[in-house]
Amino acid sequence: MSDIQQFELLIQQLMSPDNNLRGQAEKSFNTAVRQFPDKVAISLLQLIRTSANQPTRELSTILLRKTLVSKDGEESGDKTRFWQRLNAETQQTIKNELLVGVEQEQQPSVRKKLADAVSELALFLSTHCPVEESLIERQWPQLLPFLFRLSRSESEEQRRSALEMFSKLCLYLGDSIKAHIHVLKDVLTTGLTDQKSLKVRLAALGATVSFVQLLESPEEKFQFKDFTLMMFETVSAALNARKEEEALEALQILVELADLEPTFLRPHLITVVNAMLTIANTNQLGDAIRQLGLEFLVTLAEQRPGMVRKIPNFIQNLVPVVLNFMMDLDEEWDQENDEEDDTEVTNHDVGDECIDRLALALGGKTLVPILFAHIGNLLKHEDWRQRHTALMAIANVGEGCEKFLTPHLGDVINMIVPHFRDPHHRVRWAACNTAGQLSSDFGPGLQKKFHQVLLPCLVAVMDDKDNPRVQSHAASAVINFCEHCTSPILEPYLDGLLAKLAGLLQTGKKIIQEQAITAIAAIADVVEGKFINYYDIFMPFLKNILVHANGKDYRLAWQSHGVHLAHWCGGRKGQIPSRRKGCHGSADAHSTGRSGSRRSSSFLPSSGLGTYMQGPRPRVHSLFGDRHAASSCLR
Repeated sequence: MSDIQQFELLIQQLMSPDNNLRGQAEKSFNTAVRQFPDKVAISLLQLIRTSANQPTRELSTILLRKTLVSKDGEESGDKTRFWQRLNAETQQTIKNELLVGVEQEQQPSVRKKLADAVSELALFLSTHCPVEESLIERQWPQLLPFLFRLSRSESEEQRRSALEMFSKLCLYLGDSIKAHIHVLKDVLTTGLTDQKSLKVRLAALGATVSFVQLLESPEEKFQFKDFTLMMFETVSAALNARKEEEALEALQILVELADLEPTFLRPHLITVVNAMLTIANTNQLGDAIRQLGLEFLVTLAEQRPGMVRKIPNFIQNLVPVVLNFMMDLDEEWDQENDEEDDTEVTNHDVGDECIDRLALALGGKTLVPILFAHIGNLLKHEDWRQRHTALMAIANVGEGCEKFLTPHLGDVINMIVPHFRDPHHRVRWAACNTAGQLSSDFGPGLQKKFHQVLLPCLVAVMDDKDNPRVQSHAASAVINFCEHCTSPILEPYLDGLLAKLAGLLQTGKKIIQEQAITAIAAIADVVEGKFINYYDIFMPFLKNILVHANGKDYRLAWQSHGVHLAHWCGGRKGQIPSRRKGCHGSADAHSTGRSGSRRSSSFLPSSGLGTYMQGPRPRVHSLFGDRHAASSCLR
């Protein structure tokens, strides 16, 4: 067996499913890299060019790329790079063979890996040499002329490879690339207008966005002012050809442009914005394409809010698009789970997020007058989706528009209140969500001024027995309300509020019970010592929770809040029942009755579990660390 055959066998063993064989092969390869660097590099090149086994060729290309710039002897502190240990002849051979490979390789996967190796080696050569030698023309003089020539090739794949490498090299070799600005401008123009290949146009689009990031002066950017329309024509070409994958790729590149170089779009801003509005608002297009069109517009607003405010009717046109996304709701609803499926990003999810981002970017003065003109009409609409959308929009803009909305908070609350009694359960859920979010965003002022309005509404909606998610979300809203609440505000509502929450604890539905016990703990955290009045009501149930909670996550969450409440109810360290001790053992250990209670246990039936000994009731914050996390579904 020849040396190259033995080496090929070693490379194949690196892919073995046998851990022992693969481990031995890795040791042998690493030893060869240290002892015979030139032979390893040349052997990898030979396998890339001649092996009949496709996986072997691909792995050899990857190993070559990684090995060329790797460090030797890192464990011993030797930071010499593999490339620096190669003799000059081997180095030149590698440079030549890599370029030849990119030009002649027929397999797309191997060609792409070779192109990656070229880009990474170019970066290494420009960064691991004296400053005066850092230009790539000195380190690899054949590279840029090769790429310029390849970009004009008759082969679609070669043109595409050249442009993809330019895209990467722009990030690595800024000064060297800018020195050829006029030549590159022609290359990019030719690529963006390529009539034979949409893939070439996409590669040119990516290269253009990378190159634009190198342009610093207005004079440099002015030379490329006409590129914007050519770049956006790539999206049109993909959509007209019904190439959804290519359209998505083009839109992703343009979103990156809006994020990194938004001012580059200024000469054709109105045209670009109108094109993206059309894409986002065209229902016949795929959801992912529409979502990226909207993402472009919102990203632009975030990066240059002053610039978009000057676009005629930008906000007026954008807000209805966002609201339409938010209205895209399914009729089906899982009543037993309040956590949305995060495996798929829906139009509704995107709309929710975008209205929030617009509020933060543009502020209330710009957004609120336009948005609330729509909200008023949506709240009156017979379609529940429109009422739901209106309430969710109010919830989502509170943080970004707090300063502007605060003087009008009473009007906002009045918009919400009727929908706690809305005929559709999804709208009632949205009303609870909005109440909870506003409690967080506008507290403590909201709690001081509007507790008489909101708390009775939340208590009332807890009776929605046919809709567990609505009941659960009402309890969640109470958690948020308590974040900025004081004891004097909450005390008048304790009897009615705790009675409802106690009832929720008995539903047997996890989705309701988890939020109910967290809400009770939140109330206890606010009223502190006043909670002792409810000792006989909650302690038997809490004791049962601590003993019988099943499931690791379920048990930990319940026990955390149960222990917290136990402290407020009079528990002391060592008096919390143990699961090992058992229910009856705990009751026997604490059989001393508690006299003088100012509240009867009418909210919950007596469990016969006995009571806890009285004692100091310290405030224990550390046992209540999950309260805010439990209300995160309102955010």
